[in-house]
Amino acid sequence: MKIIQLKRLNWALVLLYFGVLFFLISGILGAFSDPENFITGSTMIVGVIVLIIVIILLTIYGFKSVYIREKHLRL
Repeated sequence: MKIIQLKRLNWALVLLYFGVLFFLISGILGAFSDPENFITGSTMIVGVIVLIIVIILLTIYGFKSVYIREKHLRL
């Protein structure tokens, strides 16, 4: 039962991460649409790239943690 709850929680977190990812992509598109302000646009792009990397790492961690807990509880 706990494994099912952990999987549901993990999927909810993954969907949350993807929602944030879409907001970040819209931020990048907004930075490209204003070419006059280079410093703000480049800062936005660097920040978004870092956040995308973090979201990917958190998603991988979430799936691995559920797999490890599932493996541990079945032994």
